[in-house]
Amino acid sequence: ASFLYPTYKFAATWIRQGVIPLWNPHLYGGETFVGDIQSGILYPVYWLVYLLTPELTYRTLEWLAVGHIFLAGANMYLLLRFVRPRERPQGAMLRGFVRPRPDRLRRAACLAGAVAFMFSDLFLMHFGNLNMIAVFAWLPLVFVLFYRGVVCERPSESLAAGVVLGLTTLAGHLQMTVFIALALALAALYEWLARALHPTQRTRLWRPWLHLGLCGAVSVGLAAPVLWPAAELARFGARSGWSYAQTVDYSLSPPQLLGLLVPQFFGRGPALHWGLWPRVESGYLGILPLVLAAAALLFRRNRLSGLLTALAVVALLLALGIYAVFHGWLTVLAPVFGQLRASARFVGLLDFALAALAAIGLDALLATARRDPNAL
Repeated sequence: ASFLYPTYKFAATWIRQGVIPLWNPHLYGGETFVGDIQSGILYPVYWLVYLLTPELTYRTLEWLAVGHIFLAGANMYLLLRFVRPRERPQGAMLRGFVRPRPDRLRRAACLAGAVAFMFSDLFLMHFGNLNMIAVFAWLPLVFVLFYRGVVCERPSESLAAGVVLGLTTLAGHLQMTVFIALALALAALYEWLARALHPTQRTRLWRPWLHLGLCGAVSVGLAAPVLWPAAELARFGARSGWSYAQTVDYSLSPPQLLGLLVPQFFGRGPALHWGLWPRVESGYLGILPLVLAAAALLFRRNRLSGLLTALAVVALLLALGIYAVFHGWLTVLAPVFGQLRASARFVGLLDFALAALAAIGLDALLATARRDPNAL
């Protein structure tokens, strides 16, 4: 109410008059508006809303938040339906092998995973942070395009992932963009390790990094009109002088992991929070999705489930922030993480991985029930 609505109202007013407001004369005696990455000035979805609605109201922003939550579910459904959960034939060469028919998850399993993701903790707790959930809603689509591009050796799909990521970045929450980039980097690393351990695939170890570079170059190029002035503006912001102690504010303390099972164990809202640590998201996804995720690890141990498990573990360690040395290592290796506060938000990636594993686990159980109903 105090930041996003006035910002979007300012943008909508000028865009409907045929002017792209790159500058805001009303702040600090004049300030770059496009350089404030949270303005979302070039995000195509916002443009569509600005041009189609006669007046931008606060209710419009609420519907935009609702729409992006359901968009997150739709993108998650697409990921689960088309990611091809099973590995290619053992011993198949990267070039010239006959690709089998895609082995897709059942629609019911895809729907279950989509619902678990879209109603996970990050989306509901940050409903008021429209730009945050707008960026994160595109994670599943970017991930499936990149994963298919790497595994199936399709540069066109990695290119498409870069296009989607670049346009998503324009929605205006750099932390969520960095989270998505981290998920893609981990996918490339996991595929590189899988090929390094397979004797017939070592000749093309560099391919995952080529796909990652292609995706990154395209996304940065598309988002450059915002990222370039934002980088210049960042030099004058408070974040540029942050210490590590400020970076790890709002870490997920180990006792708060109880929130994975009981979401309001430490109280609801700022007024009723009684923990000895800052109130943060705990990553609640639901009891049933956790059970189904465990089923995936028991009955569907393949390359995809291994990648999702690795992503879940890394996300959890990063969410712990100051309580785990892993986060400190990352801020040294990738300085951009030193300007991102609230490490507990990494539970968004944790929930993403667990929701996908839940869908795989449910599909495995449904397959078992089809053969032997008593087993389920």
